[in-house]
Amino acid sequence: SGHRQTTYVMNAMSAKAVGYALAAVAASGALLALVFLGYWSLTGPAEPRDLYVPGKEFRAAVGQARVEGEQLVVSGFEGASPRRQAVLSLRRQLDSEAYRLLTIHMSQLPPGMAATVFWRKSGQALGDALYSQPVPANVAGAATLEMTRNPGWRGPLAEIGLLLAGDPGSRELHFSGLSLVDRGVGPALGSLLTQWTGFRRFDQTTINRVSATFTAGALSPIPVAAVWAGLALLLVLIAGWLGKAAPRITYLLVVLIVWVTLDLLWQRQLTAQLQLSQQLFQGRSVAERHGRDFDSALYDYAQQLKSSGLPATPARLFMLHNSRGHNFQRLKLQYYLLPHNIYNLGTLPPEGAVREGDYILALVPVPGLEFHGGRSLLRWRGGGRVPATLEHSHPMGKLFRIAADPPGSPEPGAGARPR
Repeated sequence: SGHRQTTYVMNAMSAKAVGYALAAVAASGALLALVFLGYWSLTGPAEPRDLYVPGKEFRAAVGQARVEGEQLVVSGFEGASPRRQAVLSLRRQLDSEAYRLLTIHMSQLPPGMAATVFWRKSGQALGDALYSQPVPANVAGAATLEMTRNPGWRGPLAEIGLLLAGDPGSRELHFSGLSLVDRGVGPALGSLLTQWTGFRRFDQTTINRVSATFTAGALSPIPVAAVWAGLALLLVLIAGWLGKAAPRITYLLVVLIVWVTLDLLWQRQLTAQLQLSQQLFQGRSVAERHGRDFDSALYDYAQQLKSSGLPATPARLFMLHNSRGHNFQRLKLQYYLLPHNIYNLGTLPPEGAVREGDYILALVPVPGLEFHGGRSLLRWRGGGRVPATLEHSHPMGKLFRIAADPPGSPEPGAGARPR
């Protein structure tokens, strides 16, 4: 009987602790929501200039699309998989500084597809470089961007549009239109959700750091969660002072609830990355996987070097790059060029280290390195000079092979930079 009573009391206290924790977290969240609502309500413009442009007013500059009601349905993409593209464009005069928030209304993009908002300012020629802002993928609802964070969002615009890139498979994408507003509780909340839930694709820096927001400098959910938990703990403490004391475990449960909620945002990123990885790589050969990855250009270049520049047997290779320390391009290319014996630590070769039969790969431009084609001589600042032949030329770099030093060769004049 005593054991049953003890179990009953413990269960009652546990239920009470959970109830207190949930109530405190809910009340704390409501207070934060009121602060957010009050800020955006009080700071709104006296005369809002909200603008909505339906999808039917856009045209498909690249790809194919058709109008259905107010929407534009993108039905065709150009290019080869997985880098197919469609461009939706709107030629219209807009004052960008009148609009802080931009919302894109369209169907959710499939894994492996990305969207980018672009615009051209008044006075720019059609061939001039455009300004752009990436759009987070896998957003819970319509994607809302705070455009004032982009330094190019200034002055009058002559064109605005949307670039869709990736591989949609057989799917059609429904584009309903764009909303442009200066202020508003709904768009402001949508901007936060876009920043927090938008997918941030893993890249070469993800092993060290993953941002909690899509755009650098945006309000992070981590300090918001800390304030949320801290305020909930304060409410539990105040309730105790008012005679509504909660079990001590309530404080732990408050932190745990907020922690799990924050962790769900991270789990959302992992799930999206898993879906993207499956879409890109599942069921494909190693070569096909490399060809579909974001560093596929480096992989293709390495294969060209192996097949038409470097020998089949491992050779000594000095890889030169205008950087110090860790650099993704030079380190990843070194990996792709294995099993060649690669020196990859400096901008120029070490003094006296290069000998006949070695290779030098200059990932252009490398300051101080010069190749005199007529004399077949490679020189670099500091006095280094070796006879060499150009074995492979590519926009990413040039491969030289160190040759035997011909006897009695004269000292050439100033050489020309490799190009």
